[in-house]
Amino acid sequence: MEKANNRVKQLKRQLEESEEEVSRINASKRKLQRDLDEQTEAFETAQRDADQLRGRLRSGGVAGSSRYNTLNSKHCVT
Repeated sequence: MEKANNRVKQLKRQLEESEEEVSRINASKRKLQRDLDEQTEAFETAQRDADQLRGRLRSGGVAGSSRYNTLNSKHCVT
């Protein structure tokens, strides 16, 4: 009987340790997901900014773009 009780105690300890490990893994997963979400948001913001700048360059709306257009027109064959 004592052997069975010891085995039950051992299994309970193992279960608690496993649950703690699962909790640590889940916390790590949540942190990684938050980091990924932040990086994805930063990338999307940078992508929108780049798209807006490209649009301004195409329409000549960015200061210095006339020089850019002049340089590019020298390389174009008409």
